[in-house]
Amino acid sequence: MVQKKNKKVYILAGNWKMNPGTFAEAKKLFAGIDKQTSKASRVTTIIAPPYLYIARLKGKHVSLASQDMFYEEKGSFTGKISAAMLLDAGTKYVIIGHSESRKLGDTNQSVNKKVHAALKTELTPIVCIGEEIRNDDGHHLEFLRAQVAESLWGVSKKQMEKVIIAYEPVWAIGGAIAMSPHDVHEMYLFIQKVLRETWKGISASTVPVLYGGAVDPTNAAAIVNEGQVDGLLVGRQSLVVESFASIISILNEL
Repeated sequence: MVQKKNKKVYILAGNWKMNPGTFAEAKKLFAGIDKQTSKASRVTTIIAPPYLYIARLKGKHVSLASQDMFYEEKGSFTGKISAAMLLDAGTKYVIIGHSESRKLGDTNQSVNKKVHAALKTELTPIVCIGEEIRNDDGHHLEFLRAQVAESLWGVSKKQMEKVIIAYEPVWAIGGAIAMSPHDVHEMYLFIQKVLRETWKGISASTVPVLYGGAVDPTNAAAIVNEGQVDGLLVGRQSLVVESFASIISILNEL
């Protein structure tokens, strides 16, 4: 996370997925979020709209992200978009390895290629990890360890300073019950442990870890405060100006 005058600056990313249905709606929504963000000096707000809207959305206070990208620079790849194209369109961040993309074929290996392509082009990758189910025997922890290690294989310690990790338990995405703040904190500590073991000497402040999954204005403060994560990745609530503005305000006042 960013530090300003010893105060933590939280990261709040909104993933619009395949919404809203028209650019007029997107423009109005984006403008409302941008206005609220102007009042929040302790929140870095990021919005990931559909590809078609990225180059057309303009704001003074909100950064743009892509919901995905392809790892090749150019060529015969119908329907794909490169990191350089996204950067040229005004994008600063890119979500990589979201569970919905993994369901459509993304693997740790393809995620890894995308991460390297993003870093090469100076986009900041928001790398998503998350288990589908939790096991009493802890198998889900090894699953997550593999996701981190394989998705970020070959990334140098210096490059890790440009990486954001978003932990989204798949079972909590899409309106289900959010993970408890206590469990969020345990997973935060586990992810940081994996990072320290994989990149020797890396500090907890180097790689921000976000939580995503059924976040709303009623649980955002507890998840961030008690969970001690560095921010949030929000889906459905980022499509409602009032709800997302409320989360921005909550993080700004923590």
